[in-house]
Amino acid sequence: MAPGIPLLRPTTFEDPRVRAVFSTRVGGVSEAPFDALNLSSREDDRGAVAENLLRFCRAAEFRRCPPAVQRQVHGSAVAWVGGDDGPEAGELRERDGDGLITRQPGQALAVQVADCVPVLLWDPGHGVVAAVHAGWRGTAAAIVRVALESMIRRARTNPRDLRVALGPSIGGCCYRVGPEVVEALKRIAPAEVVLADEGERRVDLRAVNRWLLRSEGVLEESIEDVGGCTCCDATLFSYRRDGPRTGRLMGAIELR
Repeated sequence: MAPGIPLLRPTTFEDPRVRAVFSTRVGGVSEAPFDALNLSSREDDRGAVAENLLRFCRAAEFRRCPPAVQRQVHGSAVAWVGGDDGPEAGELRERDGDGLITRQPGQALAVQVADCVPVLLWDPGHGVVAAVHAGWRGTAAAIVRVALESMIRRARTNPRDLRVALGPSIGGCCYRVGPEVVEALKRIAPAEVVLADEGERRVDLRAVNRWLLRSEGVLEESIEDVGGCTCCDATLFSYRRDGPRTGRLMGAIELR
């Protein structure tokens, strides 16, 4: 691990065949309000972000830096990366999408978040990994189901063999929303899963994504929550708490 870069690691992914991590905001070089380990350029200094990415990749022990990312649009589009499956990582930065899948060793995939749910998936039997960005719109569009169905179709993934990590995101303790968000999420999951508090219209995106995965056959014990609520925890970036001028966390995964 690089000095001063603490990473959150799923215990269910402790295997030499894979690297899976979630960042915090600790250990980078960006200045306020992006301090310190901002992993997306946005309005931040590009040189600082490049240095942050290098430190993050070293700490994660990724073979390539930076990881493959897309231009996230809160949708449900997923793309395969590398080899005969799809474009190389460098071609993706200007493409819209919120999920990436690969079976190419040494190619890290990443999503950037500041309240949305970063979801990492690994099929150890067929050597496939995915990174998914699930905000409320992506969750309502069942992007984790879209990604899993693509893995089943193209790599013969068995959902019962899948391992999943849900990274730090805004929790049901803090995520108050309008009625349109509640109604959109209730179209894909039961109300008791969606709502952490009906009176205050607080929703739990991690619980909804967990329910979607389980409904597709993923085992409960294979789904791990990593980290807490971004809005509550000052060591994490949060759009809801800090506003639009804040940094971005990263969830990333690489086959070895």
